[in-house]
Amino acid sequence: MLATQALSLDPLLLDGLVAAGSVLCAGMLGWMLRREEQLVTLDAEGMRCGPRLLPWADVHGLGYTRGSFGALFRVSTRHGVVSFRDEQLDSHPDNVSQRIVREAGLVPAPVGSLAGELPAGPGDTLAEWATPEAAAAARESIEQEQAEADEEAAEDTRLKGAGIGLAALLALLFKFGKLVPAALKLLNLGQILPTAASMGITVWAYAQFWGADFALGFVALILVHELGHAAVMQRKGLRTSPIVFVPFVGALIAVKDQFRDAMVESETAYGGPAAGALAATACYVGWRLTGQEYLLHMAYVGFLLNLFNLLPITPLDGGRIVTAVSPLLWIIGLLGAAALAFTSGHPVLVLIVILGALRAWKTWRADDEHLPPGYYDVTPGQRALMAVAYFGLAGYLGVMTAAVLGLGAAAV
Repeated sequence: MLATQALSLDPLLLDGLVAAGSVLCAGMLGWMLRREEQLVTLDAEGMRCGPRLLPWADVHGLGYTRGSFGALFRVSTRHGVVSFRDEQLDSHPDNVSQRIVREAGLVPAPVGSLAGELPAGPGDTLAEWATPEAAAAARESIEQEQAEADEEAAEDTRLKGAGIGLAALLALLFKFGKLVPAALKLLNLGQILPTAASMGITVWAYAQFWGADFALGFVALILVHELGHAAVMQRKGLRTSPIVFVPFVGALIAVKDQFRDAMVESETAYGGPAAGALAATACYVGWRLTGQEYLLHMAYVGFLLNLFNLLPITPLDGGRIVTAVSPLLWIIGLLGAAALAFTSGHPVLVLIVILGALRAWKTWRADDEHLPPGYYDVTPGQRALMAVAYFGLAGYLGVMTAAVLGLGAAAV
């Protein structure tokens, strides 16, 4: 899909490029995995988290815990969940929690009813609030679950009293069946199983055409790419779906919360290609050390895969990254993706062009009501940083793709 010309470079120059590219990717990933410590203040308009304003009307719930470790807040909003600690406040955390409840019109809610769990030890304060509707729904759900549990206990008692062995066995199996989802949740298999199953299917599908060795390496490179996204999302406090592989399409990880602003969207998108570039670089270094041509082939695939992902068009990673640089770059991405779609006729490229055009249309008409106020307000420093990171990574991937292609041709 992406034509690349072979490039011949002096080995010392290529080694220097690899070192510089690795430093760029690792440095940017390390910075994006930082813990954000922005001052949180409250005023008549809403919560201000650094440069962002969350209006009181958008606040739907609050989870608050305070103990020997300090205080932790989880505020649920229509745009996602915002977490912060007492170190980020300019007043006492109890006063902050009370004002959030008062200004947002929240009422006490059953503990554990909000998205996410708050840590609490013996003697710690733990409380949750939600909108009156959400709190009533949570209480109704808990009462229903309790009624079902009481009914099951009564049924178990009747079965035991009757001494019906078969019925008791069926009841035991039923109870075991009820425990399975809980066990899956405890072991986090709800996240692992979809990923493992879709990975296995994808490896099998690719192996039918290109062999097991290529299939395993290719899927591993995609996995590292997606884990880069997941790591940054986790550090930003965003909830995600499991990583799901789709044969001959790739893989995806969906974010369950709305990005707070364009900079957060850009950073989470950058995590994938940066991690993928490091994986491809590791394959290249492995080839230099061992001479195994398989590693050189995987390096080329990794560099090319992540280079394609940097096309500046949504929903590709490049389109989300340049959201913090300039949405005008989407025009270049649309033209490039349209040209590739026209020459290759690949249906996925056609879909990418359609989705990218819709995102650009909504943004330039400024009618995307799902985005928080000031979503595209990025400081000049942030814009410059992401521009350097994006074009630096694109340049590194482009040169390495061409250089490794030349090395592979020479090896043949």
